[in-house]
Amino acid sequence: MEKQDQHDYFSDLMSRYLSGNTDAAEQAELEQWVLADPVNKKQFIAFKKAWMLSGMQNQQEANVDAMWNSTARQLFPEANVRQLPTRQSRSRWLKIAAAVVVLIVSAAFVYRHFQIPQPFFAETTTVTMPYDLSDGTRVTLNKSSSIRFLAENGAGEREVQLTGDAFFDVARDEAAPFVIETQNVEVEVLGTSFYVDSRVSQSAIQVIVESGQVAVRAGDQEVILNRDEQAVYDKNTNDLIKQTNEDEHYLALKSGELVFEATPMETAVFALSRYFNTNIVIGEEALKVCPLTSTFKNKSLSAVLRILESSFGIQSAQQGDDIVLTGKCNRE
Repeated sequence: MEKQDQHDYFSDLMSRYLSGNTDAAEQAELEQWVLADPVNKKQFIAFKKAWMLSGMQNQQEANVDAMWNSTARQLFPEANVRQLPTRQSRSRWLKIAAAVVVLIVSAAFVYRHFQIPQPFFAETTTVTMPYDLSDGTRVTLNKSSSIRFLAENGAGEREVQLTGDAFFDVARDEAAPFVIETQNVEVEVLGTSFYVDSRVSQSAIQVIVESGQVAVRAGDQEVILNRDEQAVYDKNTNDLIKQTNEDEHYLALKSGELVFEATPMETAVFALSRYFNTNIVIGEEALKVCPLTSTFKNKSLSAVLRILESSFGIQSAQQGDDIVLTGKCNRE
């Protein structure tokens, strides 16, 4: 049964149950549905409250003052409710108006509990941006990346679809796991901080844990990561492996700072490519082992390249989608 059809079916079943028009089999079916999921139970309770509220209109002698006070408190919780004047003969339209207000409140109550949550979408192009999600999670989205966040996906999960790479500080909620889907990999946490690199240009997807515990899945493979561990999913072989993290530069996405201490140029170039979401290639083997000691904080890519050129006497040139570094390791 489709999700919308199922929603309509059980809404109708709840209506018939509350009006006393269900048989034993239908009552058992409704009871099983309510007990199967806390979300279903919450919906049933909300529906029952709304049903009871709307049922007030069927009274022969409506207590207009009570109905007005009750509904006004829900519609205008911060306002002072003005008492209606007490007279023996009230106009019939006043009773009708009160009943209409009750129906409006009931409809709004049901709508709030049954409406489909709207996803949050964010996309970056040339800058890195932090975003605070509705559940208290903070996401630092790298350049040319995007996320789609749904606080409740119907399965009791907080759901994220990620393109590119991002750092997550997830607000803990044991009742609602935080699940990230990106290409062929799924990441699930309850509350922790970690980095996900799923750039399309890379041959592997990486998940690096700063704190807490993370489950990473790819097909029927699963690894559990703790602090200072990483998972690497090879897109070519579909292999998912767990290993100790030796990448100390992934936090630059949050700090805006890259610190290199006698770091091999090949390692430094990978970190720079990730940070600037570009593809820097070393065109000379001798350059790969050239040690780089420098700190780059909130600098542009062009500024970093000029520093490398002046410090090592190398050249950088744009070749298609790549920036190619050539020359010898002439350290000054």
